[in-house]
Amino acid sequence: MQDPHLDPVLLQSFVAVAESGSFTRAAQRVHLTQSTVSQQVRRLEEQLGCVLLDRGGRYVTTTPEGERLLGYARRLQQLMAEAVGQLRQSAGQGEIRLGVPEDFAARPLTPVLAGFADDWPGMRLEVTSGMSHELWQRFQDRELDLVLVKQRTGQAQGLASWPEPLCWIDSRSRPAVARDPVPLVAFPVGGLYRGEMTHALDAGGRRWRVAFVSASLASILAAVADGLGVTLLPRRLATAHHTVLEHGWPAAVPDIELSLHAQPDLPAAARDMAARLAARAAAAAMPTAVARMPAVPAAPVADPARPGPTRRARVPARAAARVPPAVRAVPAAPARPRPAAPAAARAARAARAARARRRRLATARRPAVPAARRAAPAVPAARARRLPRARPTRWRRTAAPPPVTAATAATAATAAAAARPPAAPAAWVAWATAALAVPAVLAATTSSTQAPSTCPTP
Repeated sequence: MQDPHLDPVLLQSFVAVAESGSFTRAAQRVHLTQSTVSQQVRRLEEQLGCVLLDRGGRYVTTTPEGERLLGYARRLQQLMAEAVGQLRQSAGQGEIRLGVPEDFAARPLTPVLAGFADDWPGMRLEVTSGMSHELWQRFQDRELDLVLVKQRTGQAQGLASWPEPLCWIDSRSRPAVARDPVPLVAFPVGGLYRGEMTHALDAGGRRWRVAFVSASLASILAAVADGLGVTLLPRRLATAHHTVLEHGWPAAVPDIELSLHAQPDLPAAARDMAARLAARAAAAAMPTAVARMPAVPAAPVADPARPGPTRRARVPARAAARVPPAVRAVPAAPARPRPAAPAAARAARAARAARARRRRLATARRPAVPAARRAAPAVPAARARRLPRARPTRWRRTAAPPPVTAATAATAATAAAAARPPAAPAAWVAWATAALAVPAVLAATTSSTQAPSTCPTP
């Protein structure tokens, strides 16, 4: 053996010859000429230093060395085809780069990602969590395909947006709101909630100091619960260890919204992810909130006071197309139960149904008309009057039979006697003479009794 490395092209030609039993059919299979296939098999035999095919018979067969190599060659071809398929599948589906805030990166987001992975098994997800201003900057640099950010109301138009109500949160066991200056638990510099806190305290005339800083939402919540200070967070994040400071203490804060943004010309998988995020963000931010988006066609509701077809809200088709499918799926109002019909109306309906049933039974029992009768065309009355009349049938009237006389009886007796041959030979001559005279007598009698025709010629 000269070279331990096997050429996949030579193995392909060898497998084709071994499976087809002919160099001609193997050449057709690998789309090469017969001489090229033969040369490749000989190069493989020279490389391995043994004969792999027996060419002496009608069909080409493998030698013991060739049979051993055939199993390895098939396994190598299968592995190469599997590797190419996996690479093409991953390259065709690609990846989705997603950016979400810290409070959406854990429990609220994982069910959405699990459902998306079931429907798109080959898609790779790259999730980045952080503060909203950092995520927005990366989205502007086209480093993220989809992003969920928290912003001031109307700051940037996205696919969908939902209100995010904020509140002041303090510790239930160790309140810090009465301290002077007020200790604050905040995100690093540049965070959205930190700027809102400082502006609200300055507007309310309260002194403050930053007592705890962390980029982790879990650390912020734990620090507030243990009494390190107060903070400003979405109302949905308050737990049983926190106290919500009501009445806008110390001053009201501006409205904040959660907005979904997407890059233009996204593939189908990314659009599906955007619809799932829109539904999840709407449920997590505020279950009763309505997305700040164009109007969605409402479900038709029947008005009992106005009979007729129901009406739908008129919405432009372009505005309806921008609404994610999860937001468009609004359940319709339950239909009102119909009142029960009076007894007289029910009886009338039952009587009509009985009459209809009797008519159907009578129609089913009626005998069918023969096919020949159904197919025969009707003759018009005018044409029937123009048909020629049938001519009368010719017939011949004869006279009544003549009465029986003595001459007629004698003639009949003579004929009967002539019809019986005599028993003695001596009477043969007299019998023959009488027999010869019978036709003449009968002819004379018939001509005398024949009546003339009385039927006129038509």
